[in-house]
Amino acid sequence: MVRLTSMRVPEAEVVRADFLTLELARTFDVVLALGVFEYVDDAPRAAEWLRARCASTLVASFTRWDWLKGPLRHVHYELIHRLHVREYTEERVEELLGR
Repeated sequence: MVRLTSMRVPEAEVVRADFLTLELARTFDVVLALGVFEYVDDAPRAAEWLRARCASTLVASFTRWDWLKGPLRHVHYELIHRLHVREYTEERVEELLGR
């Protein structure tokens, strides 16, 4: 656990862990999930975990299929790094996180 202090954020706590196994008994005003859903195996479980700990604002990024970047991403991540990547539609995001 690392505590950060800056002019813009008076106090922030950064926890490095597998969030799906992390037990937190509190909620947070802002939850960031950037670059999470592209790689997580159980997206519904991840979304449920994030929603349960978000008191106000959830910011999440989702990759959608793009005919220009999509094939390059798959070559880079799946063939070179052996990581499965996922793409999302707006309907799938709404299904995961709600409107």
